[in-house]
This record gives sequence, C-alpha cells and structure tokens, in this order.
Amino acid sequence: MRRKKYLLFLLLMLLPSALTAQQSLKWRTFKADNNTWLISSSNILVFSSSSQSVRPVTVDPVRQVNSITDAVEYDGSVFLSTDAGLYKVNISSQNSERIPFPDDQIIQGKIAVDIDYQWLANSGTLYKYDVLGGEWQSYPLPEQAEKLYGVYSTGDEVFCVDKNSLYRFTVSTEKWNVYKNDRPVSDNGTFVPGKTGFKIVEGTFIRSYQPSSFSWDDVDAKEPLNDLFDEDSVLYISTGSTVMRLTAANGIIRPLDIPGTGKVHALTKQSDTLIIAAENRIIGFDTRTSGMDFIQYPSGTKASEIEKTVSHGTMLVIITENNVAIYDKVNRAWTSLPLSGLSQEVKKVSWNDEGLALRYTHGIQSVLKGYIEDNITLKFKGYEYDTTYYGAMKVDSEVVIGLSSNDPVLKLSRIDTVPGLPLINLNFQTTDAHDRNLTAFFNNTSKTTVPEKGISYQGNREDRLNSVKIGTTSNDQLSSVLLPATRLEGGSFVVDSKKRVENRDRKMLRFAAGTGYITTRTEWRTLPFRSDGVYYLKDRKSLTDTTLENDTILSGITDDNADPLQTNKDTISIVPGSVKVWVDGELLDSTFYTFFAEIAKLQFSSSAPVDPVSAITVQYKVQTIPDGRINDVEFVPEHNFGLLYFGGFTISPLEWLSTRVGFTGLASDTMSSFADIRRPYPIVSIGTPVEVRRQKLLLKINPEFSYNMTSGARAGSISMQSRIGDKTGLIFNGMAIDTSFISTDTLSYGYGKIKNQYDFNLSHDIIQEIPLSYYQHSRRAKGGTESRYAAQAGLHFPGFPYLDITASRTTIITV
Repeated sequence: MRRKKYLLFLLLMLLPSALTAQQSLKWRTFKADNNTWLISSSNILVFSSSSQSVRPVTVDPVRQVNSITDAVEYDGSVFLSTDAGLYKVNISSQNSERIPFPDDQIIQGKIAVDIDYQWLANSGTLYKYDVLGGEWQSYPLPEQAEKLYGVYSTGDEVFCVDKNSLYRFTVSTEKWNVYKNDRPVSDNGTFVPGKTGFKIVEGTFIRSYQPSSFSWDDVDAKEPLNDLFDEDSVLYISTGSTVMRLTAANGIIRPLDIPGTGKVHALTKQSDTLIIAAENRIIGFDTRTSGMDFIQYPSGTKASEIEKTVSHGTMLVIITENNVAIYDKVNRAWTSLPLSGLSQEVKKVSWNDEGLALRYTHGIQSVLKGYIEDNITLKFKGYEYDTTYYGAMKVDSEVVIGLSSNDPVLKLSRIDTVPGLPLINLNFQTTDAHDRNLTAFFNNTSKTTVPEKGISYQGNREDRLNSVKIGTTSNDQLSSVLLPATRLEGGSFVVDSKKRVENRDRKMLRFAAGTGYITTRTEWRTLPFRSDGVYYLKDRKSLTDTTLENDTILSGITDDNADPLQTNKDTISIVPGSVKVWVDGELLDSTFYTFFAEIAKLQFSSSAPVDPVSAITVQYKVQTIPDGRINDVEFVPEHNFGLLYFGGFTISPLEWLSTRVGFTGLASDTMSSFADIRRPYPIVSIGTPVEVRRQKLLLKINPEFSYNMTSGARAGSISMQSRIGDKTGLIFNGMAIDTSFISTDTLSYGYGKIKNQYDFNLSHDIIQEIPLSYYQHSRRAKGGTESRYAAQAGLHFPGFPYLDITASRTTIITV
C-alpha cells in the first residue's frame, strides 16, 4: 500500500511537467513592418514596436470571437479559423475580411493557403475556397480523422495530418492517398508549418515531413521539448535543461554550450542572438561568437509561468499565464500589464494603435490606419501637385507653379525643388454586419515597388454587385492561359446573378469588365554560362536576349517623347520576389541562388547544379516607374506597357458546364481614349470548361480559343485533368499560337515568340507504395525548341527509406 502511495505521489509530481511541456508551442507569431502578431487559442494580440505596446485585435466589429482553432500566415495576411467564421486579416493594415461558407455555416478546422486556394479541413472533410471565383468545394476525407493536427499545401498537393494517418490530396486529379503513421501522434503533439514542409513536435521527438520526397525524418532530443524557433534549414529547440541546434539537411542535433541556464522555459531568436528564458534571468547568446548578455526578469515574474517570448528590433515581449511584459533594450526598462486588462472596450469612437475607429449603428464600422512621414512628389501625367503650392506644371525642363504655364506664379528649373507630399501608408476601411466592405488605400513607402492606391468594394455572397476596384488593380477577373493576369492602373467591376447553380457553390451568371494601363510584364531571358555565377539582369551585355521580338503589345514601354532604349533602361525595375530560374528545363530551388533587387544582381551559389553545357533560363517581372523615381505617385502612368480594356460574361447552366465569352482590347498609345474600343488589337476569346465528378471518375476539360479581329491572329489552348479509379491520373496542357498573336503578358518562355507547346503527365499506382509516372514536354518557338521526357518509379513503404528512381532526357536547341 505504501508503494502505491509513493507511485501516486510521483505521478502527481510528474503530471504538471507533462501538461506544460508543450506550453510555449501553442502560440503562433507573425511579423510584418512594426508589428508582431501573437495568436493562441483564446488571444489575438499585436505588439507595436513603434508605440512599444501590446493590444488585442478586433477581427470582427459585430461577431464575438471566443476561440481560435488555427492561424497561418500567407503573403502578408493572417488566416484565422474561429468560432465566428473564417477570416483573412492583413498583418500590416489589420484590415479583416470574413470568408463566409454557404448558408453562413460556421465550420472550424485547420487551415492551409497557397496562391490559388484557401484550404480548411476538419475531421471528415477538406474544403477548398477558390479566391478568384469565390466558390467553395468540399472533398470527403478517405476516412474519418480521429484528431486532425494540421494541413499543409504545396500548391499541387495538400497534406492532412491525423493521429494515425497522413492524407495526401493531389489538387489536379483530386486523388487521395493514405499513409499510416508508423506510430500514432500523441494528444499533445503540435503541428508546425514551414516554407518547404512541416513538423510534428511531440514529447521528445521532432518529426519533419518533406513533401518533395514524401518522407518523415525523426529526431529524438531525449528530453521533452517545450519551445522551438524554426528557420527551416536550422531549428533551435529547448528542453527542460538544454538548448539544441538541429540542422535539417543532415538531421544532426547538437547541444549548445550555454552556461548557467538552469531550467529553460522558452526561447526566441533576433538576428544571430538566441534569447533564452532561463530559470533566473534572460540570456542573450550570440550563435557566432558565443558571447552572452543578461536581462533580469521584471519584479513578480515567475519563469515557470512564461508561455512565449518574442523579440522585435530593440524590444522583447514575454507572455506569462496572467501578464504581458515588454522590455526596452535601449533604456533597459520593463513595462508590465495584466492579460485581463487587454480586453477591448467597444466605443463609438476610439483612437489607438489599431487606428481611428468609428462605429455606427447596425454593425457598421470605419477604421483609418497607417502613418505619414517624409516628402514626395505627386504626379499626374506631366502635372504635379504638392502641399505648399496650388499646382505645378512641367514645361520642358522647367516646373511652373500656378494656374497655367502662361501666367506662372513661380518658375523652377529643377523638378526636385518642388516641395512634395509626405510618405503615406494609409488604409480606410468600412465594413458592415453582412460581410460587405469598402476600402480606400494609399501606400508609397516602398523603396522597391511603385506606389499602390485605390478604392475597392467587396459585396457579400448574395449581392448582385460582387466587387468594384479603382486604382491599382488587375485583369484577373477575366484572365486565362492565353490572356494572363497583369497589374493595371485603372478600374474594374464584377456583377453576379442572385441564383446559384444547383448542387454547386457557383453563381449562374457573372459579368466582369474593366480598363487600365498595364504596368507589369513578365520577362524571360536565357543566360550563358559564367564561371563566377554572376548576372546583372538589367545589363543586356551579360544575357543572351531571345525575346527582343516580344509577343506583348510592345517590346518596350511607351513614352511619347523618350528614346525607347533610354526609356527601357531608366523607367523599369524588377519586381522583388518574382525571379525564378530553370536549369535544363527544371525549376531550380531558390536556395541555389540569391537575387539582389536594388542592383538587379543574380548570384548562383557554388553548389548550384550549373555547368558549361547547362541551359539556363530566368523569369522575372518588371514594373514601370516614373522617370526613374520609384516613389513618385502617378494616377495615369506616363510609362506603361499599353492600354488594356476587357469585358466578358460567364454562364453556368449546369453544375458540370460553364461557358465564358470575353472581349479584350490592347492599344499602344498611352493617351488614347478609354471609350475608344476601335483601337488596334481587339481580341475575342471563348472558353467552355467541363467538369464531371463521379466516385471512380474525374474529368475536367477547359478548351479556350482567342481571335484577334484586326490581324486575324489566333491562339488556342486546352487543359485536361482526369482521374480514373483511385490509382490513375492524367494531366494534359497544351497551346498553339500564331506568332503574330498579341497577349496581355509575355508568352515567349525565353525562346522568342511561341508557336506551340504541351505538357503530358500520366501517373499510376501499382499499389499505393509503388507509384509510377511518365512526363513529356515539348515547346516550339521562333528562337528555339525544348523537349523533355521523364519516367519515375518509387518505393514508398512505411518504416523504410523512400526510394525514387528517375530517368530523364532534356533537349534544348536555340536558333
């Protein structure tokens, strides 16, 4: 009996440690600009480094959010699954958008986001939201999940992690594969998404999954884990007494020699410094020099109650069970406040870090957010306006201040002597209780992208007026394979019917139209081999330029009074984050190269798989800028890639059939009338997507045909995705284009004007663990041809190393 009492006493001593082992991992943190978001199952907090304060975030002015099931970040926004619905919240502006389900259902689950879709999964169903079409579609899981830990999307595949299984969903063929876990995930396991894969942290184990190889890598830390800092390639983890460094490439885990830590409760990282919440103090450990710095805890703080630490610039934030403490590293001072005191009181008018909020009746709310600083010049096609003078008009090289050039008040010889407006990043949003929102935005603070400004309206699911956009927008409402989406300065609108297609979340009729000046374009270049691996993308001498005879409206940007060669050099810049590289027809991992946007320098690493016979192709987007000054504000851009106007409708009479008819006009004159639709290059396009879904059959076919009414140039494309049974998938994408066809963006792919191309992929699982696939690609253009053949077989048996064997051949011939 005494032995049983001792065992019970020992169990009670160990139980709190087991329950708190995953304490810090329940928080998700996201950073942008001056803000750091801290999200748990019951709190949404934002730390502002500018005001040095922590405050709660109101994601919905009408609905009460009590619990958060999941939070993920994608492309500058946080997506939240809550008991009030699914939300998208911009990290910088904090504007929120509710994404309602059909019939305004509340469906909670785990979230994943990619460039095309938003995914949400619960124990029985995977839901897909088409952002462009505003349509939900559901796919039952292969089996009822016992406990879903997380969802991860690569864009081509979606992975759902259950307690006993991993479910892999192929987006193109809508095929499920089920892989049993070699051991069940424990109840306190935590899902950690990353850039190239995801991890499950449970007990003493870190289980890393790499979607590219369909493989798990397990690392045993030997002690229960209580916090981690993930850099994808390197993972810093803490246990009860040790801080360790895990290298993802080789799975080697190494303890760091940090004296005097005692019990470790949490950690974070700022640049090269690990910040460790130790037993008696906070330790700053330099991972390069092994130097150390120390911070004493604020009075009354118990290290055992720390749940999360996060560092932002010169500030450190500690979250405990009941308090938030902020440390100013410059002044070496703490500020503490209770978590209970962060509840936000709803007032008619409030002004704080969240912005100026005005709350009206019936759930309507307006919020103004942002900041103003510095000076700039406001331009409008030769006309300039600033805060000091009434107006300014550019006459040749002079700037004339006054009402007209004939009667000036003041004449200046240099344009940069005109006082300008300050740098502005403002966002004004009005929302109502029915998910409608009206937003006005203005941002010219970026040093690498041109200013964005405009007004947009988004209706709710049941409105006829779907959306209106004026200012910085795109033609994505009517884009296609042959007429890709591109950035515009103009306006557009979308109108829907009230009626929906039976058995499908799709409006029966949709009409979209718009116009604007094209301000971005995709560039393709082929690169000669260089032993130093250095290329300057804006220096034509370092490139083999095969796209001078372009297939967009102009080979250069339009400017009435400028020399085209000088214009191309001085008035375009590369869009940050748009650079992609192909080597011998295969997309190169971004870890093998670095792009320096400010000087347009592409640098290959020494380990990049490039040799003197490699065929290197680079793709990137360029944007027009006004006279080389990227922060000048233009409402009508004086440099652009042509005027675009478009309109079309989509009718969906049946759940499996849609028809789209569109009209697109392209004009080279930047000052042509918006209403003159008789300008050159009017293009008519027709598409008829067909989707047939059965239990053992999926067939999606989308044929498209475009015809230029002026030149007679034609272009056609077809895409097909099919699943036959549960084991066979078929994908085909092809196009044939007249070399005189003009499009909204570049279709050259690095070899000049394209003639035809296709991609064919056939996959079959002999059994789930033995997948086979065959891929064939062909591209013919005026400047060259490219072909590729690849066959792959795999052995994916659980408990054994995954083995994939690939045989491929690539042929590239340039003219």
